[in-house]
Amino acid sequence: MKKTILPIFLANAGCSDRCVFCNQSAVESNCCSALLAEVTTEINRQLEYLRNTDIQLAYYGGTFTSIPFEQRLALLKFGKILVDRGTVSSIRVSTRPDALDIETVQQLKNHGVTEVEIGAQSLCDSVLTANNRRHTYEAVVNSVQRVKNAGLIAGIHLMTGLMGETQETYLLTLQRLMQLAPDMLRIHPTLVLRGTKLEQLFFEGRYNPQTMKQALVTASWLKLVARSQGIRVIRTGIQPSDELRNGQVVAGPFHPAFGEMVDSVGFYCLLYLLIKNYGVDSFVCSKSELSKVVGQRKDNIRRLEAKFATTLKISVSDLLMPGEIVIVNGLSKNVLSLVDMLSYYDYLKIMED
Repeated sequence: MKKTILPIFLANAGCSDRCVFCNQSAVESNCCSALLAEVTTEINRQLEYLRNTDIQLAYYGGTFTSIPFEQRLALLKFGKILVDRGTVSSIRVSTRPDALDIETVQQLKNHGVTEVEIGAQSLCDSVLTANNRRHTYEAVVNSVQRVKNAGLIAGIHLMTGLMGETQETYLLTLQRLMQLAPDMLRIHPTLVLRGTKLEQLFFEGRYNPQTMKQALVTASWLKLVARSQGIRVIRTGIQPSDELRNGQVVAGPFHPAFGEMVDSVGFYCLLYLLIKNYGVDSFVCSKSELSKVVGQRKDNIRRLEAKFATTLKISVSDLLMPGEIVIVNGLSKNVLSLVDMLSYYDYLKIMED
């Protein structure tokens, strides 16, 4: 049975400053004395309707390991009680790379934490500085290693299109990601949100957000590279919320189906190569991935049919693996093979063709 996440959002708890893209106040006073009571009430509320036997309590938002010690300990002890009772199976926390010393990691492990998501955002120091991240790539390396050494699952959170990101810094981040080899990865594009430093930079003409196409291509290639190295990609795109849907996004590539659109980019490229190299027009894909193969509003099919002056036939099967495409004559290809078949620059050329 698939794990169910019980999310508890501690908005900016433990944050002493704001990154340029963050639109919430970031002060330690956000961790008030009533925090544990509020968290307990919310956990009990969610448990009333969760029926899965494998539930993971996840403390998201802010910098969990920078929450004042006594309050952090109280949250961990409460989570450990739930683990010991069998109410939840494990705990996940999110934090910053520079807030994970050896003692803190051990504290997390001792209280039932099994997964630590580390908000790196970029693996290039110049980009980190431009976005007021106040940590270095070296801090990311050290934090991932400490989490792994403790026998915990290490996750990395990366953003594309950050202030100061170039094609060179993007490719450096990819190279360093492979060297880091975290267990899991979360990806989303940078959005310009109201009330942020980035909004000011945007209106001053000093920051240009990615177009939707740029965001989809960079996130798609990043996901392919990560998966080809055995890194589990747990989410692509920011979680849609009422705030994001109701005017908080000033600019940038926001779409509630961003994750599916990212996968569609990979399938477009694969179909492009199969048509170009083998001259075929009939394909079989997994039934569960048909919408990703044909693209939003069948955009993949329309583009390919126009490009190659053909009519494509797509059928489905319940027997295919995720990401797999089969030509009717039996040849099978997977989107992950694109990493071996192409460079990033080849990928860009196909998407621009």
